[in-house]
Amino acid sequence: MTTTAKHTSTTKLGKTWLVRLHAVMAATTLAACFGSTPTADATVLGGLNIESYCQKWHGGTYHAALRWKGVHGWRCTNGNNDRGVNFSQACGMQYGNHATAFYQDYNNPYSWRCGRPG
Repeated sequence: MTTTAKHTSTTKLGKTWLVRLHAVMAATTLAACFGSTPTADATVLGGLNIESYCQKWHGGTYHAALRWKGVHGWRCTNGNNDRGVNFSQACGMQYGNHATAFYQDYNNPYSWRCGRPG
């Protein structure tokens, strides 16, 4: 019994670490694509509708919810389960395949925009 409890605890810690790693990797990928603002020759398409993404990608019972401060605080939730938001995928759904997500202020979760590299 003790061995199983230790294994479960280690697994939970591993998942928490993995989630944090994915968040850092996503932020790094976004910075590599656009940085915090698009390049001068990029086309800004407009804002990002996270609510629409949640409903289309995860199903009609899911809605956008801000869980943490900052741009990566958004989750899709149905009240029982939270799921992640792929911001560039959301832009692609809204503006077409070549659209990419970027944010204007890392501390402002409402600063997400969609654009196309120039």
